[in-house]
Amino acid sequence: MRHGRTIALSLGLWGAAACGPVESLIVIGDAKVAIEAAEAAGADQYAPFEHTAAINYLHKAREEMGYSEYEVAIDLAEIARKYAEDARVRTVQGRDPTGGGPAPPPPVDTGVEPPPRPDAIRGSASGRDD
Repeated sequence: MRHGRTIALSLGLWGAAACGPVESLIVIGDAKVAIEAAEAAGADQYAPFEHTAAINYLHKAREEMGYSEYEVAIDLAEIARKYAEDARVRTVQGRDPTGGGPAPPPPVDTGVEPPPRPDAIRGSASGRDD
């Protein structure tokens, strides 16, 4: 009976020791997916601060995981995920004027007519009718 308890205790301790590495991998993976979603939405253009913060926190989380600082890695990865989600939301709002973000700037009128499109030019290859 005593041998059975020792095995159960050993398995429980082994399982608890594996939680940190496994959980940190999962949370880091979630942060990476959130960053990829933000990048797909265009976060580098519309939310550069949040996008850069997410990338840097994810990098630091991976570094801490390499030092077996799993709890720190988890905390940093969760911060990275939050910044990535904020970047995605800000990007969507920034691209959609009805989403609460700033509307894209109107085109600038320089008073100069743009050149004709190449498919609109008729005649010879030089674009002149001889």
